[in-house]
Amino acid sequence: QNGCYVSLTILPELVLNALPARDSVTGLMDVEAFGRVARQQRHASRQGETDLQLFHLQGLPQQLDRLPAVRAKAVMSEIGGLLRSMATGSGLATQLDADKFGVVARQSDARQLLGLLQNRVEAVLKDEGIRDPAVTTVAETVNLDLKGLDAAGTARALAHALKTFAESGCLGSDNLKDCL
Repeated sequence: QNGCYVSLTILPELVLNALPARDSVTGLMDVEAFGRVARQQRHASRQGETDLQLFHLQGLPQQLDRLPAVRAKAVMSEIGGLLRSMATGSGLATQLDADKFGVVARQSDARQLLGLLQNRVEAVLKDEGIRDPAVTTVAETVNLDLKGLDAAGTARALAHALKTFAESGCLGSDNLKDCL
């Protein structure tokens, strides 16, 4: 009556095993699956349609520590859903570290995504009872221009970019080719 519909699809085991691994709380792809699928999506990147958006939610772990475990999981589930919705049609989004995330999104969406993520994370934390959510969102945009790179070069560059951002929260380049 209210316009809500639920669809259930039962997948054969062969298909289910081929799906990328996802976190059970956030629904985000694990980093290896993210890298593998992103490399497979090279053709869209070559046309200059997408960028890798890297987000550092500074202070998120400290805010989650202020919540009971069940509520912290609910916050992470909301953040995961938001990041998946930000991704282009492929749903390419991952968690790189406790407070770092990667999303493949349309180039024109970068500033809008940063503001949306910052506002939504603050709102979710406030909804969970944190009056002063001290989370600052910092973003880096990496151009996925892969012209001239073969599959191995693409894999190395993407792995380096994700690892560097996960470890330091800063990539220092806006072009994936610089990560070789």
